[in-house]
Amino acid sequence: GLIYMLILKWGRFSKWRWHLLPPTLLGLWGYALLAGFPFSLLRATIMLSFFTIGTLAQYRQPPLHTLSLSALCILLISPMALFDIGFQLSFIAVFFIVTLYPSIKSFFNGKRLRWIWDILGVSFAAQLGTAPLCIYYFHILPFTGFLLSLIVVPLTMFIIYLSLITLICPWSGFGFILTLLIRIQIWAVNIWGNIPYAVIEHLQPTWWQVLTVYALLLVFCLRINSKSRQLNFHKNR
Repeated sequence: GLIYMLILKWGRFSKWRWHLLPPTLLGLWGYALLAGFPFSLLRATIMLSFFTIGTLAQYRQPPLHTLSLSALCILLISPMALFDIGFQLSFIAVFFIVTLYPSIKSFFNGKRLRWIWDILGVSFAAQLGTAPLCIYYFHILPFTGFLLSLIVVPLTMFIIYLSLITLICPWSGFGFILTLLIRIQIWAVNIWGNIPYAVIEHLQPTWWQVLTVYALLLVFCLRINSKSRQLNFHKNR
């Protein structure tokens, strides 16, 4: 987001726009290198690299195409990544955000405090998509976890930006604030986890039950997207 605001947004229509590609990719992959290349960040970095190229080429690529291409790139490098839990959770979460969130967003158009509905909508779509895998691998379901995003998402944003500022300007005051924010985030997650019925435990689904649930979720996504397109068509008319 920072790279987009400072570089791509203002330079994508310039005749020198392709000169922006090397520093942008360097910033993206440099950050991924500092973080140790977890699958979730690797997926995001590859997607953003394709997004950057598409933006500079003035071509709007469908998100699902970019997501599929990112998965293909990772699997070409490491085919066994397909069986990694982090890989599965990361791509399934983004898949459901891309397919389900636009319909949720259209439902809350015109609502006050739009950013709250946006955070809840993205978190709900991600949690709905990853819930079967969480139950299968960890035998728990964080039933109200998407509500916690109202606290965790803004805090994470401040932590990321302040971490970048601290790397550039290592002042002890920034380190103190950063530590405080991380402790507040951990405290909020622990408090939320102790709320009665916030987490359902000891669930033991079979693999075919998980596949059945995903088949039903895909049908649900197709259905709700179809209705959303119909509503938008009637509104435009």
